[in-house]
Amino acid sequence: MPYIKSDDYERGGSAPAVPGELNYALTMRACMYFRGDFDLAAFEDLATDLCETYIQRVGMSYTNINAVIGVLICCSYELFRRCQKSVALDLIYDVQGTLVDDLAEALYHKMAAPYEDTKIEENGDVFPAEFVA
Repeated sequence: MPYIKSDDYERGGSAPAVPGELNYALTMRACMYFRGDFDLAAFEDLATDLCETYIQRVGMSYTNINAVIGVLICCSYELFRRCQKSVALDLIYDVQGTLVDDLAEALYHKMAAPYEDTKIEENGDVFPAEFVA
């Protein structure tokens, strides 16, 4: 989690430009969910929009997809580390499941896998034939 000064809070807006801003924006949305500002489905929609907007802004590449998935995982861990004493664990687990189990997995299948398939076609497969079905 990039801890930033309060006068930089606008970095948590709707169009993050670097992974740290994406992490900050996701963390702020999770805290809003913890406060009851919206339900889990709305949180998932907001988080999905943030991640997809980030990829559109910075471009499709392995590095950028990997950065988003890493942000989702690190954000999830930091929320647990920092909030477990003051936020109901079921709320934290809801956010962790949304970020990692749902969103990271969906982004992998929606963006990373098709991107990887195009690179296999362009550059050849790195897996020996006996390892892939």
